[in-house]
Amino acid sequence: TFLFSRNFAGYQPRQAEWHTLRATRFGRKGQLDAAIAECRAAIAVAPGFPEAWRLLGHAYLSKGDEPQAIECYRQAARLDPLDSASRHNLACLLREKPEQLAEATAMARDACENRGYLNPDTMGILADCYVRQGNASQAIAVLRQAIQVAQSNDNVAVARQLQGQLDAMDAAK
Repeated sequence: TFLFSRNFAGYQPRQAEWHTLRATRFGRKGQLDAAIAECRAAIAVAPGFPEAWRLLGHAYLSKGDEPQAIECYRQAARLDPLDSASRHNLACLLREKPEQLAEATAMARDACENRGYLNPDTMGILADCYVRQGNASQAIAVLRQAIQVAQSNDNVAVARQLQGQLDAMDAAK
């Protein structure tokens, strides 16, 4: 698959993949400590394997440990320049922190640019970052594009949510 076919430094395919698959199963069962242990085992075998870092971030976030999740997502993003999922998650977490809003904006923008397709959810996060920075015109442009993308993907719920954001911005003018 995509995740396991790329050549990352220190990547031990069989062992790292096995541990991350186990971590995914434990995470789905809500056994977060076991998922974290499996991710740590994958990282011990293959420290350059971004999927292990991303899954570790998910597990920490599920446990409510945002600082640890942020550091894991940052590491996954550093290891894989095309990792839009970690950038998306970082933008979600960092946009709430004014001192990290610039990083959140950069991560959301990178996530939008790195994907083979545009993700309307990530575009909505980018628009929110622009709003928080006081850049309404960029936010509106991104929201309009995100609505079109959501509609073209038949994602009605996301399109409605984004339209609600846009309507709220128009009402605030």
